Amino acid sequence: MFQKSCDEEKVRTKPPENEYLPDASEIPRFDVKKSTRYYDDDDEASGIKAYRTRDRRRGVLMIFNYTEFANGVEEPRRGADVDCVKLKYLFDEMGFKVSSYPNYTKKATVSVLESLKTNEVVVEAGCVFVVVSSHGYGRANSFDNDFRCFDGTLMSTKDFLQYFNNINLPQLEGVPKVFIFQICRGSEVEWNVMEMPRLSTASDGSPYRSEPAPPRPAPPTPRDKRARVYSDILIAHSTVPGYVSYRDSKDGSWYIQVVCEVFARHAHERDVVELFTLVDQQLEDRFRIQTSCIERWGFNKRLYLHPGLRPQPDRQG
Repeated sequence: MFQKSCDEEKVRTKPPENEYLPDASEIPRFDVKKSTRYYDDDDEASGIKAYRTRDRRRGVLMIFNYTEFANGVEEPRRGADVDCVKLKYLFDEMGFKVSSYPNYTKKATVSVLESLKTNEVVVEAGCVFVVVSSHGYGRANSFDNDFRCFDGTLMSTKDFLQYFNNINLPQLEGVPKVFIFQICRGSEVEWNVMEMPRLSTASDGSPYRSEPAPPRPAPPTPRDKRARVYSDILIAHSTVPGYVSYRDSKDGSWYIQVVCEVFARHAHERDVVELFTLVDQQLEDRFRIQTSCIERWGFNKRLYLHPGLRPQPDRQG
């Protein structure tokens, strides 16, 4: 894996894409089952509607992965690059276009987010997945969290998500947006982890951080009372508030390992909420600890990913 020293990294504000991804040939392949029909018709019996994605480009995956940190402010996140390769392979197989932003500074990260409204690939997508993977920290008396960018500065998950609301990115109103945060949300450790061997396991946060990160100013957001500011957003967290999230230096984070396996086996016939339910079941069965969770911000329809089926042309009229 190609790496540079901290002295070299300090002068960089935007690393080349995919620079830190390991050779994909080194990562074991897995089969992604393909759909044989569409499942996105509304469920009239239950009254639950479905997001219709077959008329647009299948989807986009954006990966913000922070594995190295300038000036040694945090330990390198060994194994996190494996997550990126697995996710890229999985979503490639499902027909998504994948963009990777490895080890960006906060300024470069914000620049990417600010440019989304003019990114044709993103605004024309049928659904959007975003993965943020880094060291993370909880905030006292708050469900908000911070994650660390390459240059050592912190960005809150709330600030990050604001770039995808219906005011800052109106083109994606009504389009399902799924966020996966592979970060620690505090320093608490579930009790029975002490009984497990930890030869190759680390957490994505500092257990010695004793004070919350300072509040970060949010980008200004104009108000429009006629419509929801947030909608169609599902947030998947690798752990619950206050707790750490585990990562294996060889196989990648526990959570992303399970996400890739569950989506590969079941995305052909199950909706996304069901998939994340299965992820938590598998996380418990395999590792016994680390509880994942999801939040739904106006995400009130079923979302099927239909791997293997090509989007149909937009309907006219």
